[in-house]
Amino acid sequence: MKRTRLIALLLLLVMCFSLTACGDKQTPSTSGSSSQVSSSTDGDVDFPTKTITLVIPWAAGSSGDNGARILMPFVEKELGTSIAVVNNPGASGWLGWDEVAAADPDGYTISLLTLPSFYGGYMNPANNRTTNLDDFQMIANQVSDWAVLYFQAGETRFTDFNSMLEYAKDHELIIGASGVDSDDNMMVERLKKLHPDIKLSTVQGKSSGEVKPMLLGGHIDLWMANVGDGATQVKNGELGALCVFSNERCDMIPDVPTYNELTGNNLVAGSDRGYFMPAGGDPAVVKKLQDAFEKAINDPEHIAAMTELGINVNYMNADDLLAYAKDTEKVIEELKPVLGWN
Repeated sequence: MKRTRLIALLLLLVMCFSLTACGDKQTPSTSGSSSQVSSSTDGDVDFPTKTITLVIPWAAGSSGDNGARILMPFVEKELGTSIAVVNNPGASGWLGWDEVAAADPDGYTISLLTLPSFYGGYMNPANNRTTNLDDFQMIANQVSDWAVLYFQAGETRFTDFNSMLEYAKDHELIIGASGVDSDDNMMVERLKKLHPDIKLSTVQGKSSGEVKPMLLGGHIDLWMANVGDGATQVKNGELGALCVFSNERCDMIPDVPTYNELTGNNLVAGSDRGYFMPAGGDPAVVKKLQDAFEKAINDPEHIAAMTELGINVNYMNADDLLAYAKDTEKVIEELKPVLGWN
């Protein structure tokens, strides 16, 4: 009898332990990187109590700027405070990012992060900068916007990607990109490397919002940008698109073939846009921001508004965003010779 009672007691203890373990798995963990944020986020914090500043390191009207401005009202709703959007373009985004890195990590200064343009600021030795991913705390990713090669509507010298390649073997074409260290310019250099027999001359602008009018006005022949930069104009017939650099055709421009299906190569790239803040903030404050951004980004109304603009929403929590950023950093490391970052 005693043996039966003992076995029953042991079974009860095992069941209690099992239930506790399942509860732990279901408890939301801190979204930020474990290397950047302590897991101790118990208890509430009096945040926010004033306006938060969002630094956009690109000019107003750029795709990243537009997407951020669409999202902020949803974040404001979650946090119960206002967010002031401030554009600070220049140095391929690093005027804004340097400003944020030097700010107090109290949660009241955050920034739009754009990958892979972020890497040039410290991976290019010419910039002489030591600030890098480790100086920031990730909040969340909002967008993954595939690269697209645009051309003028009504272009007669070429009508598709392959005829463009043939034409460019004997005639120089001018292609626009938004900054030397931008994802657009990186794509141009990768395209040149894959097709060394074509003649492409690159013109740089501060942002996609600055380069787009160059193509619409006939001042350049091609424009390397993202789906969100020109999908609306493609639908309206104002621009054409030669290809999209994604694994599959994009729902927003379904008639545009992928680069890979046209060439048999394997090249997928674009721009990822998320949010981060200076490292070293109060874990409870960081978690409040992360939770608010998660709810805001996944809000159906936000997703619908972004889809209307041709921008692909792709939520990643802080851990996933940091891991993705570190992996992409390794890819860019291999591109340094092509980009002249020696």
